[in-house]
Amino acid sequence: MSIHNLNEFFGTSDQGDFTQSSFTLNTFRSEIDRGGIVRDNQFEVRLNPPPAFNIDATLNRTISLRCQSITIPGTNLSTTPDSNIYGPVREVVDGVNFAGTVDMALIADQGMRVRQYFEKWQQLAYNPQTWDLNYYEDYIGTIDVFLLNKAGQPLYGVRLWETFPKTFGPIELSAATTDGFVAIGVSMAIEAFRGREARRAGTSPVPNYKSNNPGTNVI
Repeated sequence: MSIHNLNEFFGTSDQGDFTQSSFTLNTFRSEIDRGGIVRDNQFEVRLNPPPAFNIDATLNRTISLRCQSITIPGTNLSTTPDSNIYGPVREVVDGVNFAGTVDMALIADQGMRVRQYFEKWQQLAYNPQTWDLNYYEDYIGTIDVFLLNKAGQPLYGVRLWETFPKTFGPIELSAATTDGFVAIGVSMAIEAFRGREARRAGTSPVPNYKSNNPGTNVI
């Protein structure tokens, strides 16, 4: 028996009218022209430290502008084998895990305010004289990451919840380079995150991820 179109290949036609392959050079160009692309170097980061972190808004903005790179986290569904069936064992979801940490790299300034910023934020978790630990709510904040178009307008945004600087890495110096610069590496612990498309921005604040009515913008 000869197969004449894609719908007949697996004996189903529930995927729409795809009787032939839709990929051609012209259709690909048309899709890119219609939907555009997102550049990985067009983004903005806003750090929102906890209220106990008494810092000038201008300095906070300066620190955010020096973010050279950041990772938008992913989601992992943890699974367990379902062996209570005949035949091949299948995996079933038993939980949701987020990235745990988000890595950032920030360009250091000559006053080393970037490093001092994260040192002070980190010290909200403990007393540097007595080493006593503080309450969780005392040192958690949020981070907003925006993907931008060429005009600097937001296309998509992600809010990272319950975040704090878990680790900031060592600074490596070398006399062998002549045009390098110092970058501060920071790993931010996160609890969860939410995303929102630009067309929904401004309609209402991004709800807390623990809200009883999370809506459809949960990643």
